[in-house]
Amino acid sequence: MSIDEAYFDLSFSGSYQKVVDISKIIKKEIKEKENLTASIDIGPNKLVAKIASYMQKPNGLTVVGADAEKTSTELVEAFLAPLPIRKIPGIGPKTEQKFLAVEVRKIEELRKLSRKELESLMGKWSSELYEKIWGRDESPILESYEIKSIGREETFLYDTRSLNFVVKRLEIMCEDVIKNFKEEGLRVLVLRPLPCVLPILKQKPDHTLCIARQTR
Repeated sequence: MSIDEAYFDLSFSGSYQKVVDISKIIKKEIKEKENLTASIDIGPNKLVAKIASYMQKPNGLTVVGADAEKTSTELVEAFLAPLPIRKIPGIGPKTEQKFLAVEVRKIEELRKLSRKELESLMGKWSSELYEKIWGRDESPILESYEIKSIGREETFLYDTRSLNFVVKRLEIMCEDVIKNFKEEGLRVLVLRPLPCVLPILKQKPDHTLCIARQTR
């Protein structure tokens, strides 16, 4: 879950068609109340729904699965098979290069590797990866979680080289972070000099600033 995405457990609805109907209502209300489009992606678990979310942005409604368990499994496996391996959460550029070295580019090709071959390439993560390439995921949907970090970032409308402007914005954001620390009942540790707060310059027409860590 993040600021622009969330998971919902709609299994209470009893059927995929009812989930689709609920999803259409959610999309309609978001548009009416916020004037924003939203993509909703339906699957038998969080993994499949997450991967499906890349399919029809920015205003899509993707369904992967069916009420009958056997049919749903077949649909999920067929959906994943032709996709690039990078669609699997956890496979980044470095991991992708390992698989490209053995001529594995798509999920269906990744499935041809034995568990032992996967383990030799990925180590302990191979067991989890094996489940993912078949669309299996038992991770629960959590309604609450422990806060592990508190931070702020700001995207500027225009690029800037003004150090004074950047420093002022950093001060304001860091004050906001410290305020949040205190509201959460956390202890604030001040370091001098402060090496952990740095501007991060993206390769885009914007600058993003300020990362801070919490301590207990």
